[in-house]
Amino acid sequence: MRKWLLIWVWHISLTGLFGQIPRIDHTRNYDRTYKDSLKAVAKKLLSDADEQAVSPQQITKKMQVLNLLGSLYLEDDYRDLDTSMVYNDQLYELAKKQQNKSMLVAALLRREIKYRRAHDYVKSLELSLEALKLCEQAGKDCTEGWRIQQNLGQSFLRSADYSNAEKYLLVALNELEKTPFEDQHNKQKYILGIYSVLNTLYQ
Repeated sequence: MRKWLLIWVWHISLTGLFGQIPRIDHTRNYDRTYKDSLKAVAKKLLSDADEQAVSPQQITKKMQVLNLLGSLYLEDDYRDLDTSMVYNDQLYELAKKQQNKSMLVAALLRREIKYRRAHDYVKSLELSLEALKLCEQAGKDCTEGWRIQQNLGQSFLRSADYSNAEKYLLVALNELEKTPFEDQHNKQKYILGIYSVLNTLYQ
């Protein structure tokens, strides 16, 4: 009973009066109760979206919720990678149909992780380059350029292509430093992460 009451409270507090899609509080990444509640809220929002008449607003909401669910399941130390991909594949198909470049980039970034973890670096590079092209087309609407460059650097590093690994990692670092972040702590964490990969490269 207490669990469902907590979920109901989260549904009210996270969605707000206008049904806004909640954002992940990354300072609570290891809070299992928070993550489970957020998943429950997102699934309810997805169910609500599926019951609504198709409209531009309904499609946008559905893509946002699928993006949230893909992220939530991906962040569980990759234990639920398959579940993440179920939502992610739905997002990819819907975003492709709508020609929504920013959502396509988000879906490709998660799909790339699947192949990189399986050591399929050819497919990983292919997906990252596709995402990079879409990001460049989207212009200022795409804020994931640095992340795509970082992924390219990591895949080249694991493919033993060290010159390209260094090239893309340095571009990633430069773009990340110029990218505005609400959470400066997270930004510093990402910067340190790139320096850590560069340190591995130079050893």
